[in-house]
Amino acid sequence: MQLFLSLLGLGSLANIAHAGLGALNFPGGLPFLFNGAALINHPNWTSQHPRDSTLEGANFFSYVTDKGYLSFGWWLKPSSDTDYSHCKPDSSDFMWYEWSDKMYGCDDEGCKAHVVNYLVANNSEPSFETDYVFGVANLAAPELGSLSKSYFDEKQGASAVATRHVLSTAATTASDCCKALKTLRGVQNKYKIKLDFELVDICPQQKTVDSWHQGQIPLGGGCDLDGEFGHELR
Repeated sequence: MQLFLSLLGLGSLANIAHAGLGALNFPGGLPFLFNGAALINHPNWTSQHPRDSTLEGANFFSYVTDKGYLSFGWWLKPSSDTDYSHCKPDSSDFMWYEWSDKMYGCDDEGCKAHVVNYLVANNSEPSFETDYVFGVANLAAPELGSLSKSYFDEKQGASAVATRHVLSTAATTASDCCKALKTLRGVQNKYKIKLDFELVDICPQQKTVDSWHQGQIPLGGGCDLDGEFGHELR
């Protein structure tokens, strides 16, 4: 069973029961856009030995709000020689897309969501549809990156850990933020995904803007109307 845990990239949990994502303590606040990488563990429930487990990797981009998220990404072999160079924010060859259609709430242990995942190669029906619980593992300084944990809330469900690199807070990642935003908007439009939120421009500006290219319309962030990086001087 293939699966993916986009919300592994989410931030610290507040000790508030039955709260939504808006009650969580996200560095930089909500919404935000990030690039994540996950390692998913499918235990062998027959042998119960770690060496018999199946590991699966993923690289993904995700737009997160207090009402849910939308993601696209790739399945990857979890090894030292894996080529992930094609996992780019403006790539059109992503393997799957995923979104949350329901947030159940949060407590001391984490948050729970219902998620739907489709493979691009065969999207006539979901690749999987399930509930899972996700939280943070606060083990080191933020400079080392954030580490998250998650598990499928079902019998013999898989578990995973992931890292998150936020693209929507620093000028150095403004271009990648806009590219990912454009791709996410394309995913929503192409596959007619109904979200409880809008994919607004939350990307930072790379530099002070004296003037815009003719025809470019700022959305209040660092991208133009099409989600392209728009803040280049004439």
